[in-house]
Amino acid sequence: MSSSSALKHKLQARRSLSYLALVLLSTLVMLAAIRQHWQLLSISTLPLINLIFGLQHWWRYRPQFSFSAEQLWLVDSGEQAPWLWSQRSRVGLGFCLVVAQRQGERRYWLVFADSAEDSDYRRLCAVINLLA
Repeated sequence: MSSSSALKHKLQARRSLSYLALVLLSTLVMLAAIRQHWQLLSISTLPLINLIFGLQHWWRYRPQFSFSAEQLWLVDSGEQAPWLWSQRSRVGLGFCLVVAQRQGERRYWLVFADSAEDSDYRRLCAVINLLA
């Protein structure tokens, strides 16, 4: 067992209420804009489309990966090659933006604080803060 695999942590997110609130809030903002500016009435189906796709994505979006201070491994992807942390990863107020890269390709995940176990979320934030 290598030293990097000994320090590997698994993050398995669940549905986030924060993300659900963002979906609902974005729909309400669209409806308020249409109500204030009647010339936007022709795009009145956009809030409904936003709500449908937002709820569908919220229902299915549960990032899962293992990580160490040096690398990330996608869970259930069948890929053996690890992903490297990108310097673009950031910690925000109540969420972490995870950016991984491999051979010119980038992957992005947004992990909300209420979607992961507290200890896993804190480890993830600590690793990202070490990158800065």
